[in-house]
Amino acid sequence: MKNKLSNLEQLIILPNKSFRDFVDICKLDKAKGLDIGESYVNDKGAAVLVSNIANVTLQPVVIFLVKKVQACKKYVGHVKVLK
Repeated sequence: MKNKLSNLEQLIILPNKSFRDFVDICKLDKAKGLDIGESYVNDKGAAVLVSNIANVTLQPVVIFLVKKVQACKKYVGHVKVLK
């Protein structure tokens, strides 16, 4: 199941790929037997999916950076950062 979803994700996040192609991609997935539902099978659904993929992908990076900042604050907690 993950491999099929990965193909869909990769197709819709290609540079200059139109979200309007998402409906056709969904039809292909249905033909392969993947149940993707009906709610998001449109160009706006593609935007929601890409946004969710970006948020999930970015989440580990944000957590890593927050931990690094917290670790730095232990050592320089009393020093003000100049803007």
